[in-house]
Amino acid sequence: IVNHPPLLFCDEPTSGLDSSMAYSLVASMRQLADSGKTVICTIHQPTSQTFEMFDSLILLAEGRIAFMGPTHVAPHFFSRIGYRLPKLFNPADHYIQSLAISPHNREYDLQRVSGIVDSFEQSEFFAQITYDIQLIESQPVHLDEYDEIPAYNTGYYSQFGWLLWRQLKLDIKNPYATKITVIQAIIVALFLGLVFLRLENNEFGVQNKSGALFIIIMQSTFGFLFSVVNTFPSDLTLVYRESKNRLYSITPYYLVKQIAELPKFIIIPGFMITVVYYMAGLNDNFGVFIQILLTIILCTQVAVSCGLFLSAASPNSEAAIALVAPAVMPLLIFSGFFINDTLLPDYFVWMKYISWFYYTNQACNIYMWRDISSIACTSRKANDTCSGLGCYENGKNYLNSNGFKENLLALDYVILILMFFILRLIAYWILRSKFRRS
Repeated sequence: IVNHPPLLFCDEPTSGLDSSMAYSLVASMRQLADSGKTVICTIHQPTSQTFEMFDSLILLAEGRIAFMGPTHVAPHFFSRIGYRLPKLFNPADHYIQSLAISPHNREYDLQRVSGIVDSFEQSEFFAQITYDIQLIESQPVHLDEYDEIPAYNTGYYSQFGWLLWRQLKLDIKNPYATKITVIQAIIVALFLGLVFLRLENNEFGVQNKSGALFIIIMQSTFGFLFSVVNTFPSDLTLVYRESKNRLYSITPYYLVKQIAELPKFIIIPGFMITVVYYMAGLNDNFGVFIQILLTIILCTQVAVSCGLFLSAASPNSEAAIALVAPAVMPLLIFSGFFINDTLLPDYFVWMKYISWFYYTNQACNIYMWRDISSIACTSRKANDTCSGLGCYENGKNYLNSNGFKENLLALDYVILILMFFILRLIAYWILRSKFRRS
């Protein structure tokens, strides 16, 4: 009923219900029939009010049809063969008694029932049914007409629109997850902002600013990756059933999942980046802020893509969550923050090229430091030497010392965008394969 099937088979739906509840249930079935659906059911001891709601009636006795036709015609048939319906008597009870076989008078009752069945088979009602069947059988079946039946009940855009409406409705009715994410972002942003409050451009500030920047990148990855990793395992049972009922295909469902949550994955990390950026004083240039903001938001989208990929590839929620750490931690280690990429062993160099942390960290550091003309060294000695571990003459010196290459900035974005699309396409392909197997 939920999926609006055109045909309903109901096996004694009123069993165990009192007469009032049984009437209400059959009245609902009557409404479905009035809306154009076909409802076929067996019924157990209906009241006269309930029985009157049925359009057609089939009576079976010993595996043979005793009557088949419109409900209002049945009294005329039984009256004609000697089983007149008494006044103020429930028709259903009368038919049951007329066709009942008692174990004490089995032989007599069998002959009586056989006579009723034979009378029906010799009646004009049976002849009309036989004629209708022969007429249907004589009509040619054009198989090409079935080829034109659409795979789904509605078009692609209609599927997309209704799925998007339902997803937004669910998000509005259940805002708990979004509220938790927002509260978490506020707490983390304020905490990081206070920890890295008003950093200066000196040998100590360089390390702290780079650390603050990387923590923002890391938080934007893990926070939102975990928020989507359970997306498909929790939905697939319902989606399988609705897809089999030709309500929608996997494509609009998958696109809706991307679009419905996109604002959340832009606004929340954008807020967190803005708070930490200005509380820490990473760079006074507004243009640099916009560049770093957009870069980390792109990183967030790549992380979400990875979460969707893990979600699609996992058989259940537990497996999806368990896969996050082994899948993401190696990418984090080879990001260029924990170890200078020029010092990586040859057999591990390739791992940095599949790490979105690496490309994001490099791009953000280039934006933040490339125009810094001088970095103060407060530990400089009288002989003009610097004893600080993080002393750099200027921003370019810092970038060169840490292996960040300005000429690769455009490539960083190309690879991040490719990761975004490739991971989502793979996730889509996995989901589509699961649907075909199901």
